[in-house]
Amino acid sequence: MKFLVLLAVIGVAAATYTIKTHDDLIKTRGLCVKELNVPDNYVEKFKKWDFQDDETTRCYIKCVLNKMELFDTANGFNVENLVEQLGQNKDKTEVRTEVTKCSDKNEQKSDDCTWAYRGFKCFLSKHLQLVQSSIYRFYSLNPGTLIVLKHSKLLKTSLERITKILKEALPKIKFSSE
Repeated sequence: MKFLVLLAVIGVAAATYTIKTHDDLIKTRGLCVKELNVPDNYVEKFKKWDFQDDETTRCYIKCVLNKMELFDTANGFNVENLVEQLGQNKDKTEVRTEVTKCSDKNEQKSDDCTWAYRGFKCFLSKHLQLVQSSIYRFYSLNPGTLIVLKHSKLLKTSLERITKILKEALPKIKFSSE
């Protein structure tokens, strides 16, 4: 019975997580930069996925992961949310195994910033493309986005055709002044 309750809780927790997009990441980064007064030279490095091991970077990483619901100081990494974020169109069991390898329980008793940074660097060292693509993939795989893109292309094509027809027809049309 306890096992079923645990599965239900995990299912609800995973079901309530919303996969974050590149826009979410940009917004979150901006909030953390502002909250932590991160210097501009750091921001430029972060944009290039360059994260040096110092207090500013470590606390910035903790802030971003926390706001994106991937880490909290009470429990550490949220494995289920990470699997949802990183496991889009991937084998979830495989992703969970990899995520778990980097999600320690802070046995070292590090400060929260170091704890978050350590896991983040582990993810990046083993799965940089998976981490990056999980943020960018939303644009190409979100069904709503595909519909909008499809209709945008259709609309553009239709407008181009109408414009072409009008350009060809207008010189031939004689307008009467009734």
